[in-house]
Amino acid sequence: MQGKSQDKAEKEQGEIAAERSYKGLNTSERKALRRTQLMKAGIDVMGSKGYASCSCKMICNQAGLTERYFYQSFANREALLQTIYQEHSERIMALISEAVMNGETDQLALRVELGLRAFYQDMRENPKIARILYIETSGVSPEMDDLVASTTHGFAIMFIELLQHYYPDKHLGVDDAELVAIGLVGGVNAILVHWLLSNFEMPLESVLQSASFMFKSVSASLLERG
Repeated sequence: MQGKSQDKAEKEQGEIAAERSYKGLNTSERKALRRTQLMKAGIDVMGSKGYASCSCKMICNQAGLTERYFYQSFANREALLQTIYQEHSERIMALISEAVMNGETDQLALRVELGLRAFYQDMRENPKIARILYIETSGVSPEMDDLVASTTHGFAIMFIELLQHYYPDKHLGVDDAELVAIGLVGGVNAILVHWLLSNFEMPLESVLQSASFMFKSVSASLLERG
């Protein structure tokens, strides 16, 4: 009983502190701030305990908010997962794109390596996000599977467009090229998962060498077919 009373007191103190931080904010700003708190808490809890092992209550406790605030921002726990997945997938895609397009080299292989480096470095720096995006989303629901498939396709298209940018006269056979590119993205993700589960034991350069080898091999094959 004493433990429960202490937990309740700590939660109330957290909510009081949160409410104090809201002073001077309008209703929309307060809601946005709480949403940010819940996103951060969701990443912390799902990224450490796993999606299946966490609950809305655990996330709210981590955020220092009551569950009624959770449901003001998200319909359920999966909605939070989908939001985290989508926002960070978009962030990663932008990160890779920037690294590739701003690389000071005219060689496609080196630009691709810059994109891969940006991806793997970010995932090593954010292991909880990496776990959520590439492990915890598996088998959650058909809707989650569709979102993952759509995102994977988006990364594949980015690779195809990069090839076409460098080799505008080549015809890659779009349907086949997209399927191959989807498999390539899956390979890059599989390397990340293996690296993540080994607690990033292998050097980054070894990971990059393996992923870059796949890209070079696939690119050469697609260009030959064209």
